[in-house]
Amino acid sequence: MKLVFRGHDERYVVEQSLMNLFPGELPVYEPITPGDDSWAVISLEETGDLCRVAVSLCRGGKTTEQTYQEPLSGGDFQREGLRRHAVGACFFLAARAVTGVTPPWGMLTGVRPDKPVTWALEDGKSPEEARAYLEEHYFVTPSRAALALETGATAAKAARRLEKRDIDVYVGIPFCPTRCAYCSFVSQSVERSFALVPPYVDALCGEISAGGEMVRRAGLRVRTFYMGGGTPTTLTAEQMDRVLTAFETSFDRTACEEITVEAGRPDTITAEKLAVLRTHGVTRVSVNPQTFEENVLRAIGRCHTAADIDRAMELVARQRAAEGFDYTTGYKSFSRKGTPLRSASLFLRDSQERLDYILCVNQDISAYVDLQQMLDTFIGDRPAVAQVQPEQDTLDDVVMKMILGEIARMKPADIDSKEAKLRLIKRLNEKGIFGARGAVGTVCELLHIAQPTLYKYLQEIKEE
Repeated sequence: MKLVFRGHDERYVVEQSLMNLFPGELPVYEPITPGDDSWAVISLEETGDLCRVAVSLCRGGKTTEQTYQEPLSGGDFQREGLRRHAVGACFFLAARAVTGVTPPWGMLTGVRPDKPVTWALEDGKSPEEARAYLEEHYFVTPSRAALALETGATAAKAARRLEKRDIDVYVGIPFCPTRCAYCSFVSQSVERSFALVPPYVDALCGEISAGGEMVRRAGLRVRTFYMGGGTPTTLTAEQMDRVLTAFETSFDRTACEEITVEAGRPDTITAEKLAVLRTHGVTRVSVNPQTFEENVLRAIGRCHTAADIDRAMELVARQRAAEGFDYTTGYKSFSRKGTPLRSASLFLRDSQERLDYILCVNQDISAYVDLQQMLDTFIGDRPAVAQVQPEQDTLDDVVMKMILGEIARMKPADIDSKEAKLRLIKRLNEKGIFGARGAVGTVCELLHIAQPTLYKYLQEIKEE
């Protein structure tokens, strides 16, 4: 489709809309000539605080003219966003007029259709107002607007759990085996840019180190770590180890509740890479099938099959089982209402040892969290342990006493350091505490570390 811009140069939003609304059409920037049957003229005029957009569009012999107005407000950045929306909205209306088709997600493109909902909720709008805004402003269908509202509300609730100095750390790996046809991310195909990967990893590790220093100076606390892309598992196992090591050595992970690495392409997942992730205490791996339809996989440029997705998921499950058990216990999660939970998951397999179901059991630990916060405050102010013996000690009682007893021997400033935790774990190991059933989960919860991290510490102790 030939595109002519007048009064602006908003190519990105028009090109994204073109791919979404006219599959197979490519943008062509040439003058329109008589006889052309696929073209659009997008004009923008701005008067004071009002932006006016007009679109004349022709395709397949059908022609339409549409207009759209957008009030402008805020600073330069906000006004630019409003202009871009006006151009995209007017082009969408013109496309809908000639095709008679309304995509379920309206004019939205990209991977976060719930962002407008999140913004609306943060601005104080009610859920009903946020959903109406999505339908009226972005032309999203009611069913999709309801879905976006659900996910956007969940995101907003998660954000509210963060305290003033809490942060999330994101590391981007802008490389993929191949570039998917629909992708709007900044990324490079490894096939075309293999030589860029090593220097990028070098620069990234340096940036992580500098970021960690900034966080320490600012007194911030890391709550989650997310490595996305692109496709992080495009990196070699050694390169992934370097990046995760840089994070471990540069940031205090004491309060870090989640470490996620995207393994989006099944053709990049290997047992070696998964072992690296497990060693570094990664708590979640995201495998993104996108689709199980073979023809769709070929059309979007993915170099794998649906069977490869199954093999990747099975490989992840086997890596889990390789730890010596087919379950995980003692990890923290949250309910949809934000209630803190202590959870356990059991991986159930079929007769051929393939992962079939995951059974999850959750316990409400709200009261324990409140109590732990009180204990943390008490211990921080006065590292002493009351010597009160219950009539009958449970395992949790014994473990807690031993940990608190060891903490009482430390300096308060050293409690959260890796070295102090290593010394503590070594003493507990020497006392045989980890031979007791459930001790690992209890220790991890009290020290605020993941189970893989504890196993890594025990391995380091063993190798001394």
